Amino acid sequence: MAMNLFGSVANAIAEVVKAFVETEVSEDNIIDLFCMMHNNQSVLSVPLIKGCRMHDPKVPTEFVVGTCLEPFLAYVSYKCMPSAKTVHESAELRIRATRDIAAGEEITMCYAPEIRDYQTRKSDLKTYWVIDCNCLLCQKGDFGPQGPLRDQVRALKNIDLAQYPDRLGEVKRAIQAMRDAGFGWGADPMRELHQQLLRGYFAKMNASECLRLALKIRYQIEPAQYPPNSMQSRLETLYVLQSFLNFPAPGTSKLSELPMKVKEVAIQVKFNLRDMLARDIAQCFGSDSMVANFEKDFAERQSAEFNLHVQAFAKNKLYKHVPLHRGDAARTKFVKNMNELLKGTGLIALDAKDLL
Repeated sequence: MAMNLFGSVANAIAEVVKAFVETEVSEDNIIDLFCMMHNNQSVLSVPLIKGCRMHDPKVPTEFVVGTCLEPFLAYVSYKCMPSAKTVHESAELRIRATRDIAAGEEITMCYAPEIRDYQTRKSDLKTYWVIDCNCLLCQKGDFGPQGPLRDQVRALKNIDLAQYPDRLGEVKRAIQAMRDAGFGWGADPMRELHQQLLRGYFAKMNASECLRLALKIRYQIEPAQYPPNSMQSRLETLYVLQSFLNFPAPGTSKLSELPMKVKEVAIQVKFNLRDMLARDIAQCFGSDSMVANFEKDFAERQSAEFNLHVQAFAKNKLYKHVPLHRGDAARTKFVKNMNELLKGTGLIALDAKDLL
């Protein structure tokens, strides 16, 4: 019998079953069945259809709706940086690649939630899945903050800044402490700390700072992350970023106004970000998925309505939206406008490959 927390739970369940159910199955077999069900279950989650008006940075892109047992998945090996993931679409459980997979390469999946902290990940894998992982990521060891600094940043990852906005200063100081200790933007938990700042400024209804932080997370922090963030996590950032470029935002009448020069550029780029969102959702969940079809149709309707408005009322026809896939001119225009937006919010300009 496993001498850990999970083993204790399994043992307790076996004792309860034997005490209250008439069965010839032994306690050891009950424990084995419980462990097999736990270790081989697949979490079922469905994407949340948001449209383009979902500001709240606390709302995820997916919701867990249940679990299932799938024999094929039980044979897929574990890795902390997997090559595939499961997607639940209607009555189907699909396996989708998270990166290019070479011919003959083993398909791998991550059973656990996305845990970036090395010590927590290793502990949870051993406690709940009895896995002593030795993948390439685990071989690199713990390259995050240690000692008191680790305790400081971990304590700030999960506080609710909507309730305690006065603690924004603590999060800022923790970020600066990590920078002073030599950690780059890709270090854990740099992304989570900046997300905390974004939530705090959203609670304060500071639109300019929210937009700046969303841009920083999308274009400065996420590209530096190792291991890379999941596509679902990056989609959450893109949802939040493009939603802050809509004026006005329903339900956020107290949100402060963005500077006029930022607004002017935002008009130019927000529909291109919608195009990117529809593209990335199709890549994440499948081009035939319900959420991909909805977001594609939504983006096309928004673009068509905007262009009709421009044609009827706008003096500057250059505002007309042209999808990025239409050619080099549209992409060049987007890169120029996006860099104006970055510089207008105090961030550095980027190359086309980093923006597209």
